[in-house]
Amino acid sequence: MRAGAGGRPSRRLGRTALAAVVLFGLVVASPPPGASAQGATLSGSRVYSFGSTVASDLSNYTVYYTMPQVIQAGVETNMSFFVYVTVLSGWKIQSQTQILTIIINTPTTQVVTEKAQNNVTLYQGGRWGPFNMTFDINASQAGLAPGQATNATVFGNLVVYEALDDPVSPFVHDSGATFKLADVQIAAGGRTAPSANRLLTSVFLGGAVVTALTGFTLATRKKHGSEMPRAAAGPARP
Repeated sequence: MRAGAGGRPSRRLGRTALAAVVLFGLVVASPPPGASAQGATLSGSRVYSFGSTVASDLSNYTVYYTMPQVIQAGVETNMSFFVYVTVLSGWKIQSQTQILTIIINTPTTQVVTEKAQNNVTLYQGGRWGPFNMTFDINASQAGLAPGQATNATVFGNLVVYEALDDPVSPFVHDSGATFKLADVQIAAGGRTAPSANRLLTSVFLGGAVVTALTGFTLATRKKHGSEMPRAAAGPARP
């Protein structure tokens, strides 16, 4: 047997074992299917219309928003808004107060609401903002265990107080409406135990790896046992 040959099977076995460990770790540590990428933001706008052209009191407001696509439970989350007075027509001459309430709902519960108010009089073409609202949603509010996530919907309720130059009714009137702004997710930090499917897959792969390594070791031992030189026969006794 050549020098150094005895170390090769052990090195091969080590490399095979390392590959098996890496594969097993990837299966166990990989995130579950459907996990969302974090850090992305959603931006958009929504038009709120109050009154009608028939009654000569139409007004339009556009709410612009920017928010994270994934809200992390237990972490303060900022959402940015501004409200633009698109149209004040007919008898409507000014918007004296605007109140924006943001509501976040999951499929099973209303999680949280936050409210912001502007008391500066706005005219057509004026805007309020940009301004931030800060949300601090905990996992229990969203009904989440560590490592879980749920879909949620963000709604915006806009209430405005508008002054009319109508000689019949020269007063301030309030109008309001609630519209959906965006679909997001709420995620709770932490890890959970592997799901049943991932656990079964890990056990199956682990068993296959152990079987393969055992067979490889036995085959290597048999091969090297057969290659060992027999002891030379001694001289015949007289």
